[in-house]
Amino acid sequence: MLLRQGFVIESMSQIERLIEIGLFRPATEGTMTGAHHATPYPSKDADAANAPPANLSDTGTPGVTIANAKFEVGMAIQMSSDGYPDERNVVKLVGFLDKHSMLVTHPLKDGAVAFIKEGKEFHCRAFRKRNAYSFSTVVLKSPLAPFPYLHLSYPANVTAVPVRKGSRIPVEIIATIGLKGRTTKVPCLRRDLSLSGVLIQSTEQLGEKGAVVSMAFRLAVDEAHTLFELDLLVRNNMTVENDKNKGIHRTGCEFGQINADLRRLLEL
Repeated sequence: MLLRQGFVIESMSQIERLIEIGLFRPATEGTMTGAHHATPYPSKDADAANAPPANLSDTGTPGVTIANAKFEVGMAIQMSSDGYPDERNVVKLVGFLDKHSMLVTHPLKDGAVAFIKEGKEFHCRAFRKRNAYSFSTVVLKSPLAPFPYLHLSYPANVTAVPVRKGSRIPVEIIATIGLKGRTTKVPCLRRDLSLSGVLIQSTEQLGEKGAVVSMAFRLAVDEAHTLFELDLLVRNNMTVENDKNKGIHRTGCEFGQINADLRRLLEL
């Protein structure tokens, strides 16, 4: 059963969907019979003919498509919907057929496959090289076999916005940090995060300019809390006199090598 334990069936359409894909076995005189065969991949021609247009209200960036933007298999795409704008799911691109449709991995909710209706519209964001891309798409199919994935309409309009490497976003993430090679670590807060670096707030001075420090913290990746450990280069001491009096130190640090999962989170 791919639905999480305790999932409540709320409509006949959900039951019919489970019967169609073979995850529901009808009982006959108290005994369970064989499961239905899983449905094959949907016909590409049929889906293309019935595909609703995506994001007609947004003209996008002229000439930009996910094909000429060179979207790669496995790249991260962030999805959200109008009904739940703060609920964002990160999926991976499985593939696409230019001007036809695209496939992505199925979003998860609480560690289980989320129930997503056909016809649901999603607003998507993706990051490729130095551009952030946004577009809308509609769910054509949501098969659970041979593996959970979403079959989406091809984005009619794609908006591309250049992103500066130094663009920072305000964050507040608890971590531990200390000079590289030392066992002593102190708690700290990560603030003003970007692809190139981060502002660290700590109760102790981390080191002089040019020092290398090691930081460890946890972030949720694909519904699982993952431990990240990375080295930072101290670039400047941003502590003002008033902060020192309060026992607060602020240090600007530059990233070295960034873990692929962490880079994916930073990009989104």
